[in-house]
Amino acid sequence: DTAPNCWTELTPDVADSIQYLVVCPLSPSCDSPRIPHGRLGAGALTILASSAFGQGFRSNTHAPTREYIEQQLLRLNADDLETREEATRTLQRDVDWSSADVEILLEEDALTPEQRTRLESIGRVVFSTESRPALGIRFSTGTRAGIASTTPGFDADEQLEADDVVLMADGIFIRGQNDFRLAILAKRPGDTLSLEIERAGETRHVEVELGEYSTLGQGQPTRATIEGAWNTRLALRTTDVLSLDLDEADWVRADLENYRDANDPDRMRTHHILPSPWVSPGGAARAPSELVDLPPGGPRDRLIFVSLMREQYAAAIEAFEARRRLEEIPVAERDDLDRAIRETREAIRVLDSDP
Repeated sequence: DTAPNCWTELTPDVADSIQYLVVCPLSPSCDSPRIPHGRLGAGALTILASSAFGQGFRSNTHAPTREYIEQQLLRLNADDLETREEATRTLQRDVDWSSADVEILLEEDALTPEQRTRLESIGRVVFSTESRPALGIRFSTGTRAGIASTTPGFDADEQLEADDVVLMADGIFIRGQNDFRLAILAKRPGDTLSLEIERAGETRHVEVELGEYSTLGQGQPTRATIEGAWNTRLALRTTDVLSLDLDEADWVRADLENYRDANDPDRMRTHHILPSPWVSPGGAARAPSELVDLPPGGPRDRLIFVSLMREQYAAAIEAFEARRRLEEIPVAERDDLDRAIRETREAIRVLDSDP
């Protein structure tokens, strides 16, 4: 009664689909299938209500109200930088988010690019503090995501075998061990990873439940790896992707055509398309999307060219780094590999900065 229009009625089927327990801010015992709504939309305040009144907060702060959190979210889009920075710090300090909370809030269409970017930054920090998943495997030598052995006690020990090679994970093409590592760490302990593998010359599909990374007794992943896993997780949740008007046959034809090497104009290259989570005829990157009509000979050609070159450079760096990890290689060769890695990374930087 003291907060008119605070609730929106939901039908039972919609209420049953809500993944978070939403409690009434005025009466915690309220069990009506309703959710609060406001300027950020019902979905946004669903997560705000669940966080503010169901999750708890850091011990050195007061429990903020729903209105307080909404105010800070709006301040993320303030005109001056200091207000936006302070709102970001406030949300990180006062609200005991989980990364799942942030992900649901990121689904709000009403968010501005500034709000979305800052929420992604908050989510990255939160994600870095949470429990890590593990598949329970040891990679084989080489650059492909081959499996040398599995760890007893993990589901992978039942579902995977030595010499299996992972081709796709949750719809993402796996080019090598780093891609697969990020796909695993992008999940949470207890999640299921959908894999397409090659076994004895045959392609198979398996579902593997992830365990706890802490049980492996290994050092924690690097900060860069965790950030890559968070970005991978965000990418998997994105359905509005840039799409070119190319079907699978077009990609096959493109793979067979020649193109001129950017580093050596007199040299022609062939068979240049590599499996990629960003440019592919299938998988997550071909989810329902809004078609962008780019005429041939202009931005479309540039987009395809940049994508292909980035993939080649990334594959080269991965090969250089894999070779460098071998302990028996001479010092001179190791120095050459370091120089090649630096030069290739610089080539990527130039490629990205060239209009």
